[in-house]
Amino acid sequence: MVVKPGSVVHVEFTSKDPKASQRFFSDVFGWKWKRFGEMPYWVFSAPSEPGGGMGQVDRRQSPAVTNYLLVKDIDRTLVQIARHGGKVTSPKSETPSVGFSAGFEAPGGVPMAVFQPISKAPQGSRRAR
Repeated sequence: MVVKPGSVVHVEFTSKDPKASQRFFSDVFGWKWKRFGEMPYWVFSAPSEPGGGMGQVDRRQSPAVTNYLLVKDIDRTLVQIARHGGKVTSPKSETPSVGFSAGFEAPGGVPMAVFQPISKAPQGSRRAR
């Protein structure tokens, strides 16, 4: 299956109790979990794509869900987001050996993010800006 730009490629959510959330989604929906790196973050595989990840939030924060949309050129897309009334809420950052991402808010307050895989990164842009 070819994934086209603009498609949801990663679903990320946060939880106040990651262990309980992992048990719930495994028991009810059959998700498989794996810890990612040293931080409190886990990736999941669902029966169908996309998969995603889960982080832990402080008890004072509210859990949230963010969908990541595939883009060919994250820098160009961030310019387009601002040009069309969106607001960049977290700047471009790199997850080493994975890709680049940035958060944004669409008009109406919809939180989302964009993702550009490392293999699709333009030459000379391997570092987050």
